[in-house]
Amino acid sequence: MGFPRNPFITPVPSVGTTATDSSISEYTNCSYSQNNQKMSDNIVCENGHATCNACSEKTQKCHSCILPIRRMRNRILEDVADSLRVCCSFKNYGCPATVRYPDKINHEKFCSFIECLCPIEICNVKGTSEMIYAHCKVMHKDFVKPFVFCRKFPVSVRLNDNFFILQEENTDIVFVLNNTTCSYGNILTMCCLGPLAAGCCPYEIEVNANSSHKFHSATQNIQGTGNYYRSFSGFLLDSDHKFFADGMIKMEFCVYRAPELA
Repeated sequence: MGFPRNPFITPVPSVGTTATDSSISEYTNCSYSQNNQKMSDNIVCENGHATCNACSEKTQKCHSCILPIRRMRNRILEDVADSLRVCCSFKNYGCPATVRYPDKINHEKFCSFIECLCPIEICNVKGTSEMIYAHCKVMHKDFVKPFVFCRKFPVSVRLNDNFFILQEENTDIVFVLNNTTCSYGNILTMCCLGPLAAGCCPYEIEVNANSSHKFHSATQNIQGTGNYYRSFSGFLLDSDHKFFADGMIKMEFCVYRAPELA
C-alpha cells in the first residue's frame, strides 16, 4: 500500500533524466525561468518555495504564497537542476541534442537548427535557415536575386529600400543586403540568415560614380530582419550625388564562401 500523493507537491524529475522547461519551472514555482533558463543561485521565500535568481530580482514576493523572498539559496535544488538534461528548443526543426540545463542557452545560441524568420516583411514563415532558403526559392522567387560565390554580379536597389534579398545558388544560404538611411546618406551592409556558427562570408561592393568606390567587409549572422539592429558602420554612399538622381543604387557585388562552409 503506497502513501497518498500530496496534491501540493510537484514531482521533481529524476536526476539524469530528460526534463522539459515547463517541468523545471513548475517545481521551482518560477514563471520567468522558462524563458530565461537561468537556474543558478536558486532563491527561496520564507515558506521555502523556490524561485530563480532572475525572478527574485524582479519581484520581492513569492509566486506561490506572496510571502517575501529571502536571499537564501537552495543548494539541493540547484544541484538537481544542474544534473537535468533537456531537449533543445529547436527539436521540432530536427535538432537531436539533449544538453545539461545550464548549457541550454549557449547550445541554442549556436545551434545549426536555430529558428529563422523569412526576411520578406509581409511573410510570417519560420524555420531553419535551410527551410527559409527553400521557402524563398519557391514562394518569393520574384523578390530575391540568385548569385554564385566568388563571381561578380550586378545589384540595383532603390534608395529608400530597407532590405534586398539574395540567395547563393549552390548552398542553402540566404543573404540580406541592409540599406540604412541616415543624415549622411545611405549605409550598406550585408548579413547572412542563419546560425551564429555558420561563419562569416567576406564580400565586396563596388559603385562606379564617376570613379570606382569599393567596400570590403564580412557578413554577420542574423535570424531575422525584424530584430536586426540596423548598422551605422558600413559602405557609406552620398545619396545626394548626381549618380543616384534616378533614386537607384547600382553596384556590383562579390560574395566569397566562408571557411566554415568549405
